[in-house]
Amino acid sequence: MRFLTLCFRQRLFRSWLGWGLLPWLTGMVLAAAPVEFTFSVSTPGPEAFARDLWADLALPDGSSRSFPAFYDGGETWKVRVAARWPGTYRLLRVEERSEGLAGGVAGKPLPIQVTGPRAITRTDDLSAPAIRVDPANRRGFVRGEREPYLPFGLNLAWGSDAFYAHAFSQCQAAGLNWTRVWMAPWAELDLSWLPPERGASPAAGHLDLAVARRWDRILDLAERAGVAVQVVVFSHGQLSTEVNPVWATHPWAVAQGGFLQRPADFFTAPEARRHTRTKLRYLTARYGHSPAVMAWELFNEVNFTDAWRLQRAEAEVVRWHDEMAAWLRRNDPHSHLVTTSLSEAPVGPLWRSMDYYQPHVYPVNGLSHVRRFPLIDLPPDKPLFYGEIGDDHQAYLSPGDKESGAGLVPVLWSGLMADHALPAQTWYWQRLLDHPRWGELASVGRFVREARLAERLDSLRAFDPFVETGQRVPHQLGAGFHWALRGPAVIEVTTEGREPAVLADVPEYVVAEPELLTQGRTDRLTLRLQRERPGNLQFHLTDVGPRGATVLLRHEGEPVVSRTWEAEPVRPQRPLRPATLTLPVPAGRSEVLLLNQGPDAFRLHHVDLDQTVPALAATGRRSDRFVMVYLWHRLSVHAAKPGAPATGTLVIDTLPAGNWTLTWWDLEQGKPKEATVWHHPGGPAKISTPPIARHATLMLERDQ
Repeated sequence: MRFLTLCFRQRLFRSWLGWGLLPWLTGMVLAAAPVEFTFSVSTPGPEAFARDLWADLALPDGSSRSFPAFYDGGETWKVRVAARWPGTYRLLRVEERSEGLAGGVAGKPLPIQVTGPRAITRTDDLSAPAIRVDPANRRGFVRGEREPYLPFGLNLAWGSDAFYAHAFSQCQAAGLNWTRVWMAPWAELDLSWLPPERGASPAAGHLDLAVARRWDRILDLAERAGVAVQVVVFSHGQLSTEVNPVWATHPWAVAQGGFLQRPADFFTAPEARRHTRTKLRYLTARYGHSPAVMAWELFNEVNFTDAWRLQRAEAEVVRWHDEMAAWLRRNDPHSHLVTTSLSEAPVGPLWRSMDYYQPHVYPVNGLSHVRRFPLIDLPPDKPLFYGEIGDDHQAYLSPGDKESGAGLVPVLWSGLMADHALPAQTWYWQRLLDHPRWGELASVGRFVREARLAERLDSLRAFDPFVETGQRVPHQLGAGFHWALRGPAVIEVTTEGREPAVLADVPEYVVAEPELLTQGRTDRLTLRLQRERPGNLQFHLTDVGPRGATVLLRHEGEPVVSRTWEAEPVRPQRPLRPATLTLPVPAGRSEVLLLNQGPDAFRLHHVDLDQTVPALAATGRRSDRFVMVYLWHRLSVHAAKPGAPATGTLVIDTLPAGNWTLTWWDLEQGKPKEATVWHHPGGPAKISTPPIARHATLMLERDQ
């Protein structure tokens, strides 16, 4: 047996007071800092990053455990462990598992004593991550042993060190506790792929230590600010030739001197999988100690990779996720969560090895869609939330509304009302940080804290209140989603103005191709009407595809309106073909079907229902003791310059008897108004609203 040639030293890696406690005070570290031992291996080998070195540490309770060591240049190796227990840590020995080699400790490295005023409460299991799925409630998270953790923040996908210092500071001040950071090669955040200005990327199997040290700094800043990070290891554009493609510059591509013939080979080629395992092991070894790491997110929107989208190789992608999730868990003694993401709601076996669901959505009707998870049974079997939501396709009344950022925060308020889900997370950090809308985002964070939603969210169920008001607006049913997997939608339409989450299922693209229908897209929309008077429904189409289509409207099963568009010549700048189809409908109950008979798709903009609804809409979430309701003005919630406010009466179908504390929140100021106590005898409840120009939130809490 050949022994490793080792020498050891240890230093203070960091303390809660900051970098730079003097190394000659060694042997002592405050409990918020990791324990770090440094040692040397005289022959690091040609693939030092791939070596499977583990260090045995003696822990304060008298036990010992193994932790993965990582290469840090030259002959230098390190091992880090979260200092969760006060007491003495000792390095006992180092073992290279891949070759069965072991080495005793050369010399007598000083033990490290963990102490200080922020000593962390002892947990039953040192391997428990800082954040984990709640063992008592598989739909939520806990921090430490039993403190409920409700992730709420925004994406901060890439930026400079100065950007993260500022952004995390802003998040801390606003009470935001979650983010996603990508290993983006264009931002010098990918350990294996450098931007062109940095020169050549590391050879396959090697990693860039300057980037690795950037991540040390970023995670340190996040930890100080109390922000938990989903570390996004890969993104779809790296392995795509069509969607945000950067494959042409991938260092593993044959065109760049690498070994991958096509993007899809990344998931199956043995060499690619081996080097990916090297990278993932390094992440767990170097950063696994950090309580700032909430989860390893294997992929951003993996459904946009060529393997998934073009080659239809979902099975290979799933097997890759299974393999890499198992590998992370083998090498992460701190047991961080593992997830991935799709641009769709969760469906299929991809999620079987993931710890929580984390889809993304960019809808047309964000206020409904953020509350809708159409491809997953509720309640879910693991935590669920939208890791990205944005307004790319949101239906605005004017271009200036989108530019103002007015649509970024209302969807987050509505998302708090999503049944069996945690809060949605906004994508557009560039349009919020240091902008006037930042205060609006901070107000959501303040509400989450002061309403103690982390403690009570799982006990709350969604419901659909409505608002009575003499101020009414035209009733229009807009598209809910842009392009996604959705079955045929059936929508109940009434005049009282409820806003159920199912409105998210109204399609913009109504297709006819058999392949698209087989994938789970839709060729129809069914409206079930309850009308007080007869009228004329108007179906406004944005466009009909160049191959033409026949659109049919049926009333009570009978065809009433049919219109055909012929195919047109293919042109580089094809003008849109908008149209309006009118269908007379009687008073009372009836059913209308909009059907595409093909061959091409058409785009539905909205349906004018030829009636009015209250200007104010509402959605809520409730238990017997706590109710929260989000209200908005239908015409101006997303407006850069809201019009005149509306007032009305919020109607809750039933509310238990008792004394309720009623608090309206001023969402522009980001704070609650003065609370009032209101005695309710039980049964239906009616509550007067303040004037609402854009939106407002109501919180009701019953005395114990």
